[in-house]
Amino acid sequence: FQAEDGIRDLVRSRGLGDVYKRQIHYLAIPKREIKGISDLSETDHGIIDHLMIAIKNEMTKKGIKDYRLVINNGSEAGQTVFHLHIHVLANRTLGWPPG
Repeated sequence: FQAEDGIRDLVRSRGLGDVYKRQIHYLAIPKREIKGISDLSETDHGIIDHLMIAIKNEMTKKGIKDYRLVINNGSEAGQTVFHLHIHVLANRTLGWPPG
């Protein structure tokens, strides 16, 4: 993601061991500091759709067609970092229901 995309950072983390080296876990983080989805206001209009398009463009560029997007909102939903971000998970079989 480019800075001009309105994305503050793209964090790429990988687990340990051979099986995890192929797995992708990116974070798409907006530049504007927002604690979570519940804290969005009318002045934040366009942030989520902008993030979605930026994610789609990045994954297309990498040739990845199948991926999951996750947003945790609030501590009971699993949010531990209170700055809105979208997890992008790919290159593994993802079951349903998640968790």
